Order: sequence, then C-alpha cells, then structure tokens
Amino acid sequence: MSHEDRISELNEDRISELPSDILISIISRLTPKEATSTCILSTHWRHLHSYATHLNFPKFGDRIDTKSKYLSMIDHVLDSHRGTKIKELVVDLDYLECEKFEKWFEFALTKKAEKICLRGWNNNKVPILRLPITDGMKCLKDLYLGNGIKLTDQDFELLVSNCLALECLIIEVSFSLKNVSIVGHSKLKHVKLLYARRVESIVICDAISLVSLTLHNLSAGCAFKLSNSPKLTKLNYQENHNVLMLAELLVRIPSSIRNQLQRLRLSTTFHSYYVTPRDLVHQELLYVDLINIKHLELSIETADFLYCDGPFQRYVHRLIEACGSLETLVIKFTKEDLGINAHPMCEECRIMMLIDQPAPAECRNTNSQDLIIIEPAAAECMGCQHLKRIEAMGIMYQHAELPVKYLEITGYFGNSWQRQLAMFIVDNATALQKLSVLSCDQEALARARHDFRHTSFVHHDIRGLENKWCSDYLSWILDTGISS
Repeated sequence: MSHEDRISELNEDRISELPSDILISIISRLTPKEATSTCILSTHWRHLHSYATHLNFPKFGDRIDTKSKYLSMIDHVLDSHRGTKIKELVVDLDYLECEKFEKWFEFALTKKAEKICLRGWNNNKVPILRLPITDGMKCLKDLYLGNGIKLTDQDFELLVSNCLALECLIIEVSFSLKNVSIVGHSKLKHVKLLYARRVESIVICDAISLVSLTLHNLSAGCAFKLSNSPKLTKLNYQENHNVLMLAELLVRIPSSIRNQLQRLRLSTTFHSYYVTPRDLVHQELLYVDLINIKHLELSIETADFLYCDGPFQRYVHRLIEACGSLETLVIKFTKEDLGINAHPMCEECRIMMLIDQPAPAECRNTNSQDLIIIEPAAAECMGCQHLKRIEAMGIMYQHAELPVKYLEITGYFGNSWQRQLAMFIVDNATALQKLSVLSCDQEALARARHDFRHTSFVHHDIRGLENKWCSDYLSWILDTGISS
C-alpha cells in the first residue's frame, strides 16, 4: 500500500458510515446543545440531532444564559424534533417560573417518552397542569413533577389511572393537590410525595408491585391508609420541623405490611430553641416493633449543635431498640446553616457543650470583648435553658440489647448529646463488628479519637457536614434509579 493510500485510509470518515440508528444513539448521549452542534460535521449529520431520543437539558442554574435564551433553546430543540419517539425529557428550571410545562409535557407524551422530569419554581401564578389524554401515557414509566407543577386531585387520579406502565412516581411541592389516591396500580414500584404539607389524605391500596414509599413533610392531620402492598420493604420518611410523627404513621400501617419492612430511612429536624417539651405533640415513639428492619438510616438535623431535649433523645433510642433484627445503622448529623452566635449563649455554656462537663447553673457576665456579654436583665442563655429543662425531665438511659453489627456515624462533631447517643449504641450492641466515624473537621476528629479510644474496630475519617437538601435529593435518585 502506497503512502498516499495510507493517508487516504486514515482520513476516511468511518464513523459517518455507521448506520443512522447507531449515530442517533451516540448523539442521544450528548446534551441537546452538544447534539445540535454535530450538524456542522457533514451533510449526513445535518439532521441527525433532531432524532435524538434523550432530551436531558442542563439545569438552568448551571448556565449563564438569560431566562429567555434558555427557554427559547428548549422550545427550538422540541419544535425541530423529527423523531416519533423519545426515551426521556428532563427540564429543571431551578428557581425560574414558567408557564410552558403543559406544552412540554404534551410534547413528551406525544413522543411516547418513557421518562419525564419537569421541575421549576413554585408560584401561585403558575397555571394548573392539564393532562392531555394520549396513547403516549401508556408508555410512561418514570415521572417526576417537581416544584412549580400544579396538579389537582382529579388530574392526579387521571394520571395514575391512564399511565398503566408507570413504575416510579415523584410529586414534589404541589400545593393544589389535597387528596392522593393510588388504587389498583399493578406496575408502580416507587412512590415519592415530597414536601406535601397541604395534602389532607393519602390512600394507597392494591399496589401489588410497590417496593418503596417516600413521604416528606406531611401535615399532622393528614389521613393515611395503606393496604395490600405485599412487596413493600422500604420506607423513607421525613418529619416536619420539631414534630416527631413517625410513630403516628407506623400505627396506621397494618402490622402485616409493617412487618415486611426491611429498610427504614428517617430524616428528622429538632431545633429545641423553638419549642418547649409541652409543644411537642408526638414526643414518644409508640409501642411499635419493627421486627424485620435490617437497615436503619437516621438523618438528624440540629441547629448550632445545642443540647437536644430528653423526649427527642428517648425518641431516637426507642426507634433503634424497636428494630429487633437491625444489622446496619447509619446516623448522619446535619447542621442548619446558622452561626454559633445566632442565638444568645454565655461563653461557659458554649464551651461546656463540647466537653464532658456540666454547664453552669446560671449565666455569668464577662468583660471580655471576645465573648458574648449577657446582661443580668437579659433572657437566660440557651445552654442554661436546656440544662434546666433536661434536669427537670430527668433523662434516663436504660440498658438495651441491640443487634447492630455495623455502625456508621457521619458529621460527628463530638458534642455531649452526639457522644451519648454513640455510646448508648456501642455499649449495648454486643455483636458490633465495625464502627466508622466520619468527623466534620480536624478538631472533631481529635474528639472522636478520644471518645472511641477503647473501641478496637473503629475507623476514623473526615467528611464535612452534609448539605441536608442535597443529601436527600441524591438519596431519592439512588433509591429509584431515576437517573439511569
């Protein structure tokens, strides 16, 4: 072969010789903007991008375009699409308000999309999403209607009853949705109702394929009915601010379904400076046993790592004790983004809450400019208030036999109540084989090494405090495989 023939062979465009179906499959793995740019490669590539099957638009917050340019780009890609079918349509407007969701939703259904993810910014001016009845609804498998999408009760029932192939359903912050009813759906595997504070009732019956159920921020008076879900093994529940409602939910679940559960994730928030013990409507976990829970994950958010009240500590203890078959326990401490000085506290209390010493009975003034000065007439500091409340309630730490084998603690700061919770588990888990402690900084790591110095099977590392919302969002994706 001559030198010229070799050069000619090297310059030959073999990729363009591939069948169009394969080229479209390659283009579909690009972002819509990248896919559109392939039109300049050759005449053969000119219109291939208009047949892409994966229309996954980048999140608006990740771009520098203006709102009008971003929305025009989406409309241009959708209007110029020539294919008869797509796999997915994903649009996340982040904090943008938009009135085009209905148009985009209808486009995706017309193209028989298997996955639709639409999310924007909630605003009362956004119109209610009206659902077109098309054959494409029979193809839909994954549906995420996020913040900014309004659904009425009737439209929700229409959606569920017509999307017969639906396997994953996520509804986030739909203020128009009052009553959720899922009855007799044979394919649905994952249901997530997120930040559903205005939902008044939830009925899930005869969902024979349901595997996981996620409920976030339900109102205290929300009626809940669950029956005939023989495959349900995962429950993910996020409680409202300072309202411990897991017990109320569990007692409404039939014991036959409750005993099926194998994985439980609880996200709870307790800011004890907002409430007094009498304000907690549901302080104690009722006498409910979770006999088959093998994996328990607790995401606990506190502000400024102040003392947590006795009812809350007993609540956490009782939940762990209720899981009689527990093997893996994961505790994630998250922290509200408030400065340590966001609430009045005398310096001695701020120091004592990090070490194994009782806080002073009364706040004392100081003349140091570096410390917080509390005048005699001012309100008592938060640390002293918590101390008095804890002493008045008389917290008792009872002995319990815990079957935990693997314990992971993330975001360990080393304050008193975190240490007490960790030691309660370590001291009572006689079968414990591995302990992993991920501290939030170097100082916390030093405290962790000191706190667990008598534990031979402990592993230490550093990991910053988790962002609660990001952590929860990633958990939703990993649970359902919605990103696949």
